[in-house]
Amino acid sequence: MSSNAGTTGDPSSGRSSTRDTRPLLGRDMWYGFSFLLPADFPVVDNRLVIASWKQSDVEGSPLIGQRFRGGRHSVTVRPPGSDGSGKGYRLPDIRLGRGADMMYHVRYSFGDDGCIEVWMDGVRVVSYKGPTASASGAKRFYNKVGLYRDRWKESMTMYVDNYTLGGRFESVDPSTFDRRP
Repeated sequence: MSSNAGTTGDPSSGRSSTRDTRPLLGRDMWYGFSFLLPADFPVVDNRLVIASWKQSDVEGSPLIGQRFRGGRHSVTVRPPGSDGSGKGYRLPDIRLGRGADMMYHVRYSFGDDGCIEVWMDGVRVVSYKGPTASASGAKRFYNKVGLYRDRWKESMTMYVDNYTLGGRFESVDPSTFDRRP
C-alpha cells in the first residue's frame, strides 16, 4: 500500500478497514484480495458491507458495494446520478469457513467508457459499462475492505489477505500469491 493508506476503525459501526485515496479519474485500476468468513460467522438479515469503492466528495452510498445480507452475497453498482441503490448483481455464495478470492477492475470515468468488472475465485461474475464518476466530486477515489455494519450484539470477524492494487489482472490475482515453487 502507498504511504497515504491507513487503517481506520469506527467502534460505533464495528468497522476496521483499510483506506487508500488516489487520483484515478480516467485510469484503469485493478484490486485484488482474499477474504474468509469463519464457519461460525453470524448470518443476519441486516446491512453488511464487505468492501466498497467511493469517490471523494460524493455523499451517499458507495459506487461499488460488496455485500452479504441474510446469506445473500452481492455487488451493488450505483452510478453517479442514479436513483436509489443502483443495480444489484448476485455473486456466488460465500462458503463460511473457506476463503474466496476477489478481483475488481474499475475504469473511473464520467462517460460510457467507464467499467466495473468483478471476478470471484477466477470467474468473471459482473460486467458493467457506463459512468463510474461524478463531475461534482473530486478526482480521487478510495477502496475500503472490512466489515461495515450497523451496531449489533453479534461480534463478527472477517480475515483479509493478499490485498493488492495494480495495473492489470495478473498483478492483483490473489490465487497466485501463495504458490510455492
